[in-house]
Amino acid sequence: MAAIALREVPRDELLNTRRKIIVTLKQNGEATAAALAESLFVTVSAIRQHLGRLASEGLIGYREIGRGPGRRRRLYSLTATADVLFPNGYESMARRLADFVAGRAPELLDQFFQQEAAGQVAEIAAGTDGRMDAVLGLMVSLFERNDFAPQLSSPHGDGDGAGGDPLLTLFHCPILALSRDHPQICAYEARAIHDMAMAGQPGGGIDVERRAWRLEGQLLCSYAIRPTKDDD
Repeated sequence: MAAIALREVPRDELLNTRRKIIVTLKQNGEATAAALAESLFVTVSAIRQHLGRLASEGLIGYREIGRGPGRRRRLYSLTATADVLFPNGYESMARRLADFVAGRAPELLDQFFQQEAAGQVAEIAAGTDGRMDAVLGLMVSLFERNDFAPQLSSPHGDGDGAGGDPLLTLFHCPILALSRDHPQICAYEARAIHDMAMAGQPGGGIDVERRAWRLEGQLLCSYAIRPTKDDD
């Protein structure tokens, strides 16, 4: 997966280890203190101190797992507040613009989203030689360029546990607030992923299944991409 960038903040506001914790949670969704300590090569007690500080700042939360008399474990994850630390471009202005257009000519807003999706599909189709692995690589590059922090799971070893289909995961959404206001954006995104993947399946078809969706409360969005034959 491409490196996930954090916005620049003064060092005394977000120490290096805390930055790494935030990026790791962004990449993994959830993690225990022990897992974070192992990943960042620090002690569990040190990690817990940093987690406490991040929780007090409203950047992380947790849920408890485990039953019985043993110690319950905490799974830490980022809160919506932490999204401001990641690149979101001009989302605030985009939301105002979208609301303005939707209030006056809502059909133009849908036409704009359709045009954006069509532009992405055309870019992939123009840059591929028709091989699925090349198409998927171009799709990852496109989402990376647009700050979605994508990861493509291999159908041969890193699979998602559901038949080995390639799984495109988007760990960040730079237009999350805009999508909440106008959820049709997500429908256009899913359709664009389908149509982009079709460039790598000449003579066949593509099934795209959304496996996780931020608008339904998950920590990320993911899509399983399954090439099909004409007679499937």
